[in-house]
Amino acid sequence: YNPSWCFTAGQLISDVCDLNTHIQAIVRGTLLSPAMHQEQQQWFPLPDDEAYGFGLGYVKGWLGHTGEVPGYNTAMYHLASQKVTIVVHVNSDIAGSDGKNPAPKFWRAIAAVVTPENIP
Repeated sequence: YNPSWCFTAGQLISDVCDLNTHIQAIVRGTLLSPAMHQEQQQWFPLPDDEAYGFGLGYVKGWLGHTGEVPGYNTAMYHLASQKVTIVVHVNSDIAGSDGKNPAPKFWRAIAAVVTPENIP
C-alpha cells in the first residue's frame, strides 16, 4: 500500500540498502555543508549515555536513527570507531512488554554480538 497518509514518515519508501547508504552519508557529512553537519551534531543529552541532535541520535558511540510507520520499524546505526554499520528493518511496529520497539531491540542485540566491546 501507499504509506503517504503517514505524512513525512510515509513520503519515502526505502529498503535496507537505501538505509545503509543514507546512514553512511549522514555520518560522513556528505548530505550537508560542513557547518550544517556540525550543527546537526549539537547534542541534547539523554539518559544512559545517549543524546539527540538534529535528525541524528547518539548511543554510546553509535550514530543513527530509527523510523516507524504502522506495520514497520527500522533502525540504522554506524559506529565509526569500528567501521560497522547495522541496519534493521522489521515488518512489525508492536512494542514488546518492555515498551521498546522491535528494530532498535534487534539492533542492540546484533551490536552486542558484532561489537561486544561497544554494546549500545
